This record gives sequence, structure tokens and C-alpha cells, in this order.
Amino acid sequence: GLGDVYKRQELLKDGYINGGAGLTISARDLAKIGLLIQQQGQWQQQQLVPANWLQLAASPHTTARNQLANLNLSNYGYLWWLGSLSGQQAQLAWGFGGQFILTLPEKNLTLVLLQNHSSGTSSQQQQQGMQLLQQILTSAL
Repeated sequence: GLGDVYKRQELLKDGYINGGAGLTISARDLAKIGLLIQQQGQWQQQQLVPANWLQLAASPHTTARNQLANLNLSNYGYLWWLGSLSGQQAQLAWGFGGQFILTLPEKNLTLVLLQNHSSGTSSQQQQQGMQLLQQILTSAL
């Protein structure tokens, strides 16, 4: 279930859980997060996250431009990059080392990609990962 997403929790100095790092999450569990976003916070007919909070998280709060393969990112919400892919609205959670959750609400599509671009990863490996991502995104439409 969705409750299995947080397998390891990292505490900060003030005792709060660092929800943005130190997590061990499978691709399947990341996809559940994407589906939860697409389903307006509902999971198996239960409202787990208020829909209005998710709308707020997916609203632009900062103008920030970035490019990931053929995905044009123009704004940043609450931990989500916001942009478009071939004219389709897109939301992207961009994690450390090339980990992504991409949602295309108009296509009812959630895409998860796990890579590990650590400091020891060659630029050729990173480039191959980006080429693969571009092929996947192009095929998604």
C-alpha cells in the first residue's frame, strides 16, 4: 500500500524528518506518488491528501526555467517543476542522481525513471540516460 513508501526516515538536527532525502523508495512506490497527484489526492476511494493542497503545490510559486530532454520547465511549485511537453501540461519531481516522477495529467500518464548519476558517473552515462528519457517522453505522446 501507499503506507510502505517511507521505508527509512532521516532525522534532521531539530528532530524533524527530512522528507526530501535519505528515502529508499522503489519505482513502484514513486509511481504511486505520481498517481496520487493525478487522482487529486485520492487513493482507493480515500482522500489521503487534500485536493486543494495538491492544486496549490502544482501552482507556480517561483519562475524558474530548466530543460530536461524535450520537457520545457518554466515554473516551480511546491517541490514540483511545472512545464510542458509538446503542448501538454507536465509536473515533474526531479530527484537526486536522475530520479524522476513525471505526470502528464491530460494523458493520464505517470512516468518514473530511476537513474544513479552520482559523482562517479561518467558524462557519457548521464548523456545516455538523457537520450533514453527523451525517447521515452517522445513515445509518451
